Amino acid sequence: MRLTRKLFKAFLMLVLTISLCSFPPDVMAEVPTDAPIEVSGDQLEYDRQKSKIIATGTVVITYKNVKMTCDKAEVFSETKQAYAEGHVYIYQESGEVIRAEKVFYDFKQRQGSFPDAKVTSGPWTGRGEQVEQVSKDEIRLYNASVTTCAFDRPHFDVKAKRVTIFPGDKFVARDIVFRVLGKPVFWWPYLVMPLNTTEPPFELVPGYSSDDGFYILSSKTTSLGKNLKVKGQVDYRSKRGVGGGVDVDYRFEKMGEGQIKAYIANDEKTPQGVSGGDGLGDRVDDTRGRFSFKHRVDFDEFTNVITEWNYFSDEFFLQDYFEREFRKETQPESYVTFTRATDRYSFIIDLEKRTNRFFTVLEKLPEVKFTWNRQEIMNTNFYYRAENQFVAFNQKNARSSEDKDVVRFDTFHELNYPISVRNWEFVPFANFRESWFSRDKRGEKGIERHNFGYGFDLRTRFYNVFDVDTNILGLNINKIRHVLEPSVRYDSIRFVSVPEGNLEPFDDIDNLFRKDEVTFGLENRFQTKRYIDGAWQRVDLLSFNTFLTFSIDDNALGADAWTKWRQEIQFRPYEWLISEILWEYDMVSDQFDFAEIDLILEKDRFRFLMSHQFIKQDIDFGGSSLLTFDLNYRLNDLWSLGGYTRVEFDSSTIEEWELRVTRDLHDWYLDFGYNVRDSEIDSSNKELFVELRLKAFPQFPLKAGNRASFSRPRIGRFVSGASEAPANIANTSSTPQY
Repeated sequence: MRLTRKLFKAFLMLVLTISLCSFPPDVMAEVPTDAPIEVSGDQLEYDRQKSKIIATGTVVITYKNVKMTCDKAEVFSETKQAYAEGHVYIYQESGEVIRAEKVFYDFKQRQGSFPDAKVTSGPWTGRGEQVEQVSKDEIRLYNASVTTCAFDRPHFDVKAKRVTIFPGDKFVARDIVFRVLGKPVFWWPYLVMPLNTTEPPFELVPGYSSDDGFYILSSKTTSLGKNLKVKGQVDYRSKRGVGGGVDVDYRFEKMGEGQIKAYIANDEKTPQGVSGGDGLGDRVDDTRGRFSFKHRVDFDEFTNVITEWNYFSDEFFLQDYFEREFRKETQPESYVTFTRATDRYSFIIDLEKRTNRFFTVLEKLPEVKFTWNRQEIMNTNFYYRAENQFVAFNQKNARSSEDKDVVRFDTFHELNYPISVRNWEFVPFANFRESWFSRDKRGEKGIERHNFGYGFDLRTRFYNVFDVDTNILGLNINKIRHVLEPSVRYDSIRFVSVPEGNLEPFDDIDNLFRKDEVTFGLENRFQTKRYIDGAWQRVDLLSFNTFLTFSIDDNALGADAWTKWRQEIQFRPYEWLISEILWEYDMVSDQFDFAEIDLILEKDRFRFLMSHQFIKQDIDFGGSSLLTFDLNYRLNDLWSLGGYTRVEFDSSTIEEWELRVTRDLHDWYLDFGYNVRDSEIDSSNKELFVELRLKAFPQFPLKAGNRASFSRPRIGRFVSGASEAPANIANTSSTPQY
């Protein structure tokens, strides 16, 4: 009953959000204008009486966004009709291409008849004894076959009495026979294949795992036009029971775009809570489910509203039923955010509310922030920026009635004056912050805090070009440019009226304290040029940046000390080897605050992807040291071996591992293997998996069982902003920069 009430409230919120974001339709329709038909060819003849153009040779006919090429054509300029023959190609504005030997085509009505023709739409190619284009939004193929195989005798195809293509949307086939090497395999009465989606039209996933037992997961996706897609789900798990749901994706010009997800299950393995809700889960019955929706509407290029609402029956539902979603976001939030961001200012209203009592959430009821971006004051070379904020915090702890609520007003103002001296840029600044808090940690009300800060930023950039051309170790170096950017930043907060630690630490503003810090930075970049895809391109070989922070009369230490060491390293010596290392080291406690290492190695038959993330343990977070890697080796043109592992070092547990084999079937990939993964409830969930992936649509696999997913490390191949040296930066070489 409680789940039903929650779903009903969420549905009402969804309807209200879409209603508020809707707009009246345009009252003025665009009046179409006609355009002339253009004909070119090796030879042209014009019959004025019949308004007919006869073109031969290399013929190109263009009308608006449609182009036809052929060997010979008779074109009627007034009616916009054409008879064409010989290697006829018609290129549609939506991307479809029709090929035939003889064609009658009406460019104005977008209608035509093509005997024994082919139609290409994305990776699909359809062949029909007769092809008819009914309008720009519909193409019909009779006695047709459709495939993604490029061979004249395709490895597989779908044979149908009629196939209807709706350009840019989908194709529909009736009375189909799926064939392999021309031999029928099975029959199906009706098939709909979306052309503009990443969702397969139909899924049937059988399998067995130690956690769910024998299972069958099924879904059917239907496109209700270009702007609406509905996916229905019905699942059976022998150890859990039956579950089902619906996903709705929509996109409308005025109302915006969004997604609705609803799922409910009667779970025989529901994690049962104990009195007070201190055990696994907090359930008193077997009904589990979720309701989620996301919506975004853009009023103009600067303004939008984003809404997200997530309700779950318990904290383990997402992990048990939608593990891939859980890996992306373990605790989805619920919020409504209005944003207007221009070059001069930004204005944000953010409302965040807890919708699941088993999560710890910092509510904002609401947060209103206005930021005036850094801008010059009346051509004086003084630059001003400001930030004004009101926020009502409410710290909601999981399964607890004890909340921490504080209202805060905050205003921040900063003034700076950039000074350029030869090759150096010196930017002194001063700032002031005034804050009001409804209470402090001890319960005292109406706390006012003000602080004053100042400092400067000093930096320059030099570069030198070394005349080095070599291919030693296969590096393919065509001159090397070294960019050196030293910097010094002094940041001081001389006075804070409220002692550190007296306020509830909800964010960085609450944690302000007196400080005197100097950060020394040295950024190095080594670049070369390589001839790639017919043009010379910049390649960043190595980026090595070091930042050291020195605290003067540090509050905690009571003395001067080096406190932080931050290192950023990006290494890209080859196209097949890219790595990135980031860390921040606390020199006072002599330990890392965080460290990230990512590596991509793809050479010939070998592929290795690795990521390691370390976060130091503190009071609010238990810390983490997670290693993930994915390895694949191609034995030959047909067979590959691979594996995946995810290890949490702090708890000394292997969270997931997998072994797999891949067979290349020309149009398909066949994957099969063994997967073992842990969850917070059940350990060592084991299952076998088999996947048949169409190369043209790898996102539409035919599969049994579930396998691991590993995202490639997000490493860029170029250092942003490093391609050119600015005009006021010293050039230490007589060689022009490139």
